[in-house]
Amino acid sequence: CMNDPPLKHHDKSMDILDHKLAESIDKGMDFKDAERRLRNSVASSAKHVRQQQATRCIIWVLRMLGMVMLSCLLLMSSVLSESNAPFLAPILCSTLTCTVVLRCFLGTVVLPMVRLQHGIIISVRREVPEEKHITTQILEALEEKEASLSEWSSSGYSSAGESFLLEDP
Repeated sequence: CMNDPPLKHHDKSMDILDHKLAESIDKGMDFKDAERRLRNSVASSAKHVRQQQATRCIIWVLRMLGMVMLSCLLLMSSVLSESNAPFLAPILCSTLTCTVVLRCFLGTVVLPMVRLQHGIIISVRREVPEEKHITTQILEALEEKEASLSEWSSSGYSSAGESFLLEDP
């Protein structure tokens, strides 16, 4: 619904929490137990639980502010006419301005301060050994290609234009 707040991890396939959950399940743990264990490791104290609840509350408020903004815009485009514009336009414009300012403030200032810091660190992408191996193979292939290009450029022909100029007509 509308724009999600900043710092949200959008790529669910690379979410480290999902990978940790899958690892626990692969080790033979029940899904609910693995989820409970992971939740307890992320929110290890009552303060962390309150921070998570506050984060969820702020995200809900941001979504509701987005709906208010959308409603104001729809009302402005459909309801305003010559007869009601003098008293409806200032109300709708001020409501829209206040919701935009409040949404920006909550999303960019308050939400990053309230969120769990290690929750953000957990969702940082980390390469697994297979990805590191693929990266090294790609870098080696690029180095080989650069080496072959440098050998070709050091041969007798420096450019097509010079070889054309050296020919006798």
